Amino acid sequence: MADTSRYKRKQFVMISGATSGLGKEIARGLATKGWTVAGFGKTKSKVDSLADELGQDHYIFEADVSRDESIASAAKQIINQFGSPHLLINNAAIMNNPSPLWEVSATEFDQLSAVNINGVANMIRHFVPSMIQSKQGIIVNLSSG
Repeated sequence: MADTSRYKRKQFVMISGATSGLGKEIARGLATKGWTVAGFGKTKSKVDSLADELGQDHYIFEADVSRDESIASAAKQIINQFGSPHLLINNAAIMNNPSPLWEVSATEFDQLSAVNINGVANMIRHFVPSMIQSKQGIIVNLSSG
């Protein structure tokens, strides 16, 4: 983790896919470095677990990045509470079993595209305007698929 002690005010990070794997470890790491963490996860039990672990200074909630209306509503609440993120980490992703494209069903491919491509677009669409307005922020797009 980078040394964040040089920042004069508390930094705020928004993480999609924050409730498992790399996203969860990033959330934990930045929280221990003093960042305010807001994050999305799709599974309620994982959302509740991470929210309990990080505590009341952080905001972890259930949202589906593939659904624009879900992210629009959540982004509005988060920006109203914390302001514009200093760091937006697009981490939410799903993977299918490795196979030739002609063996992947249309439904499975649509779901992969909805989360892995549209999800990033939805996050950018609803968080970046506030980042531009505040003239600050960094976007990190991760992919493990």
